[in-house]
Amino acid sequence: MPALLTRAGVVDAPKMTIVAAVQGMPDSWLDTALGELDQEKITALTTPILFALNRRKELEGAEGWATAWSKLASLDEGAELDPMRFAEAAYREFVLARLG
Repeated sequence: MPALLTRAGVVDAPKMTIVAAVQGMPDSWLDTALGELDQEKITALTTPILFALNRRKELEGAEGWATAWSKLASLDEGAELDPMRFAEAAYREFVLARLG
């Protein structure tokens, strides 16, 4: 998996919070990436990163989504991941949401 993500442009970089990573996603990418997913398959407990991306999209980039997301997903708002782990987790969630 890391080789695939490296070829896709994911680089080793310092850890950052999930909230900061999600907040930094471009709106155009969110529209494309989330537009094809069945929204009923995105939940705070089974796909917390997709849930965060979806909440951010719904609020059009406003930062108010993070506190509610943290509580619903049972994840610390300050939880950090390095970019490779974040991309790997998000990839798995996308596969789960697409294929069930």
